[in-house]
Amino acid sequence: MDAQSLNALNAVLTRQVEAARALDQLLARERGLLTGEDAAAVEAIASEKAALLNRIEALETDRRQVLAIAGLGVNGAAMERLTRSQSPLLGAALTETGRLWSALVAAMERCREGNDVNGAIVGLRQRQVRQLLNMLRTGREDELTYGPTGRPGSGAARGLARA
Repeated sequence: MDAQSLNALNAVLTRQVEAARALDQLLARERGLLTGEDAAAVEAIASEKAALLNRIEALETDRRQVLAIAGLGVNGAAMERLTRSQSPLLGAALTETGRLWSALVAAMERCREGNDVNGAIVGLRQRQVRQLLNMLRTGREDELTYGPTGRPGSGAARGLARA
């Protein structure tokens, strides 16, 4: 990889790291909103998140294109090989590539973990709402569940009066 290609790669990686960190912060904001009652704010975050994910995807396409043009391959293994390579002519720029790649991998891992937590919160909230709706409609929490016989309402949940 020549110096110009490496500089282009580092520019893309810098933007990717910035976008990944912004997504991580957005997921943290979303997490705080998911436990509240402001549905409009959650929807606004979802819209911001979609736009940011589109940006991250476009930057990933750019990164892969720079690597492909340089003939290095486009996957993570190619990046690992590049960051471990030695070149006196590219020394500082190559060191920066390694630093940026590590920062990107770490930021995306935090995003994955944050998204998993947010998904678990959403799943829990959905179950709670479903149980409350069932209680209001039928007096039973488990009306939408299926038990061993395959019949609705034969689950093990108990009504609030018996809990």
